[in-house]
Amino acid sequence: MKLRSPSLVELHAFLAVCRSGSFRQAAEDLCVTQAAVSRAVQRLEQHLGDCRLFDRSPQGVLLSERGRQLRRLTERHVLALESATTLFLA
Repeated sequence: MKLRSPSLVELHAFLAVCRSGSFRQAAEDLCVTQAAVSRAVQRLEQHLGDCRLFDRSPQGVLLSERGRQLRRLTERHVLALESATTLFLA
């Protein structure tokens, strides 16, 4: 079976930018470089058919309509995976 879903790395980067409104802050939150976050979001956008997930400007980033849809459909599931993992690491 060919997997069609994006990687968790890409989704974590996307959701961190959603929460913080900044690639720089998302990188700090994830303990990675800003370039790593930017590349992960770019890969996600390409994976989803070159759709734009954020509107970028010198003032920051805002979710596009497609970005809002993706956040709504994925955020609780990614957080649930994090919670499940935490139970095993405790």
